[in-house]
Parts: sequence; C-alpha cells; structure tokens
Amino acid sequence: MRRLKTFMLLVAGLLVLLVQSSPSAAASSTEKFTFSWKVSPAAPQPWNPDDWDVVVHSRDTQTWGQLEPMQAQHGADCSPYPATHLVSTYEDSVFLCRNHMMTAINGGGYAAIYFAPNRMVDFSAGTASIQYHVSTARTSGRDWHDIWVTPFEENLVLPLYRFPDLQGPPRNAVHIQLAGDNTFIGNVFHDFVNTDLPRAQGEPYDKYLKLSAITRSDFELDISRRHIRFGMPDYQLWWIDADVPDLGFSQGVVQFGHHSYNPTKVDGGTPGTWHWSDFSISSAVRFTMLRGSRQAVNEGTTSVVCFPGAAPAQSWLRFAGVGQIEVSFDAGRHFAPATAAAQVGPHNEGSPQVGLFASYWMPAPAGASSVVFRGQEWWGGPWWVRDPAIWSRSTDPVAPPAACPKNVSVGGSSASKPSAAGAAAAPGDDIPWLTAAEDRLRLLAHRLGRRNLEVLILGAGLVGLLAVATLGFAVGRRRRRRKVPAG
Repeated sequence: MRRLKTFMLLVAGLLVLLVQSSPSAAASSTEKFTFSWKVSPAAPQPWNPDDWDVVVHSRDTQTWGQLEPMQAQHGADCSPYPATHLVSTYEDSVFLCRNHMMTAINGGGYAAIYFAPNRMVDFSAGTASIQYHVSTARTSGRDWHDIWVTPFEENLVLPLYRFPDLQGPPRNAVHIQLAGDNTFIGNVFHDFVNTDLPRAQGEPYDKYLKLSAITRSDFELDISRRHIRFGMPDYQLWWIDADVPDLGFSQGVVQFGHHSYNPTKVDGGTPGTWHWSDFSISSAVRFTMLRGSRQAVNEGTTSVVCFPGAAPAQSWLRFAGVGQIEVSFDAGRHFAPATAAAQVGPHNEGSPQVGLFASYWMPAPAGASSVVFRGQEWWGGPWWVRDPAIWSRSTDPVAPPAACPKNVSVGGSSASKPSAAGAAAAPGDDIPWLTAAEDRLRLLAHRLGRRNLEVLILGAGLVGLLAVATLGFAVGRRRRRRKVPAG
C-alpha cells in the first residue's frame, strides 16, 4: 500500500509540474497597442489589411454583389469634404485618404461594416482603456457607429442587437453605441440576457463641440470585470460610468461597427461617412488572424479560399454565411456542414435563421491553409459566404501555406464524413475532421486559457496509467494472498 501511495503522489506531482511549466498554461504577454494610417494616396484607396478583420454586409439580396450607390466624403482626388466621390462596391466602402480611414455605406434595408484588430483588450490585471478618434458630424440619425468587446471563443463576425437582421448578439459581451441624439448608450450581455447600462450623463456631444466631418474627436472605453466607463475624456463627458456584475471574462475581441438603416427615411437624411484614426488599447494581447484570399464566395465564384499561412494549433474557421453551407479542408475530397456560432436571432426563433446571415465559428485543423465551400440556396435567394478567415489564440510563428488547390470539384451537396482510410489518404495531412468529443475538448481548452491540448491529453494518459498500475497492484496482491498456505 505504501508503494501505491508513493506512485500516486509521483503522478500527481508530474501533473502539477506539467501544468505549471507548459507554455500553453502560461499567461499571454500583454502590450500597449497603437495604430493609425500614415498614407496619403492621390485617390481613395480601398483598405484591405492583413492584421485587421474587415467585413461589409448588406441585408437585401439584390445588394449582395454590389452595394447601393452613395456619395462618400472626400473627392475623387482625396480632397476634403464637402467634396465627395461615388461608392458602389464592397471594396470601395472602406478606404484611405489623407492619413486616415473612412467607412461609407448606404443600407436601404440595413447594412453594416465591422473592423477589428488582431489584438484583444486584456483587463485581467485591472482596468484597460480602448481609445479611438472619429468624426462627429452626422448626415442621418439612422446612421451610427458602435463598439463590441466579446470573449474570443464567443465573438461573432456580424453582431447586432435590436434590429431586424442578422442573428443577434454574442452570448457574453459589452456593447456601446451612438444613439440618435448624439449621446451614447450601453448594455452588457450575460448568457444572451441583456442588461442596459445606466446613464451617468445625458448631454449630447454637440453641446461641447462643433460637429465636424474633418476633425476626429477622442472617445474612450474603460473596462474592467466589474466597471464600465465610456465617454469623451477631453470634455470630461462620460455617458456611462457604472458598476456591473462580474463580466465573467477578462480578455475580449474589440470590434468597431458602422451601421446604416435606411438613412434617407429621415427628412434630409443621406448615407453617412465616418472618419477614423488613432486607435489604441492600453493592455492588449495579440492573436493570429489569417484573412482569406476572397471576401465573398457563392455559386458564381471559385469555391476555394486560400490563406497566407498554415493554421497553427487550436485554430478556428470564422465567416458569415447564408444558406446551407458545407466546408472541406482537404481540397474538396470530404465535406461536412459548417458549424454556426452561438447566437440568438432577432425574433427569438432560434439560430441560425433562414434568410439572415449567420456567424460561423468552427475548429480548423492545424496546418490547413485553404478551405473549399459549397452550399444550397435558401427559399429567397442564393447561398453566400463573407469574410472567411482563420483565427487562433496561438502567437507561434505561422508556417508557410501549402500550394493553393486548383480545379477543385465540389461534387454534390450532401455532407459526408471521411472514413479512417480516406482521412489517411494524403500523407502528412492532419485528419480533416474532428469528432464531437474533440470539439468539446478544444473548446474546454480555450476556456481554460490553454493554447493546445497536449497538457490535457498527457494528463489523461497519466490518469490512465495510474488506473492500470492500481489494477495491476490489486491483482498482484490478490494472487499473493492465494499462494499463502492455509494455517
């Protein structure tokens, strides 16, 4: 019995040592993140970065290929407002001029632009601050901007709340948005339940400054697990300054949004342009972001999307889509249904809802550097994929991508999982699909703050070894008792 106790203590010590010394258990390093644009092109230049996620969405099916036209601020030679130029394509709706970035979109039914850096805000050690500069002039009360802070595993490509589009808010998040009266409102989500944040001040910002499409003013979100503050520090104007129940998370993806909801419905209203610059996060954690080679995939485009590097361990495929979507990580040999992120639709009918773009978030095998999409149309329109990307908490160097597949046949539309033989057909490739149990382990590992599953797997192996040793000890002891002659 003494030997058994000694063995058990040894195994327990090894487990503790592995968890404490493993790089996957170490806290991610934080840094101050600052970003702005230092380019002054001769004409409006589309912005398509590799270290920010940028997605443009429009609700009405007739606008999925081309946006409703609008006159965006800055002239065709980047001359300042009131000069304008025509924008009608997805690529041109996010553009650079005069050392800053503009978002311009016209949503007759509803439209949005979201952009997010490859940095999470980290407030595990206390309050962290997110600051950005944006113009203050508005051309319609139905055109506004907002900011979301969401746990990494729960982020949505297109989050939305209180409007009749998309699939609703994330499970847990902090949300701040510009209201129609030039004030800001905020709310917090806990397991999809919304709590509106109380107002600390109610004055509109035009009481303190002259509205301008040229001058970009400073806005600041201070966030901790138990307190939220938002306002304009230069004017000591804080619309939100409230204690909150523990958020339940201490790192979050930061997404900035521009929304347009039939802006001409207001008398004199016109589609809006917002001017952005000088972003900063006081305490930030970097993550890997691999943006796809195509920002839209549908029946009329190539089905293959390639990435600029190979997915590191514990990666996720992230995109927005409508219709019945299937994906393949092995050049179209095997397909499986895409997995939607957790989200609740605007009509509380469950998600994802047919006919509304949903956010997708599913494990991507390590080493994957391309994905093939196929789909089925829904009753009111075609299937469509937007903004495919691979995200990972890992910050290890990204390996070069494999050659991008060509002449891929997507075959039929029924999903099929590969057999073990099929999965092993390509030497050196990872098994293209994970079992449901592995999916759960991967999600568990993320929520525990682990960057890979090695510690969990090794721990399980040691526990199994302990069980075998215990069984062997018991069997041996029983045999020895049988050999003792009866006295």
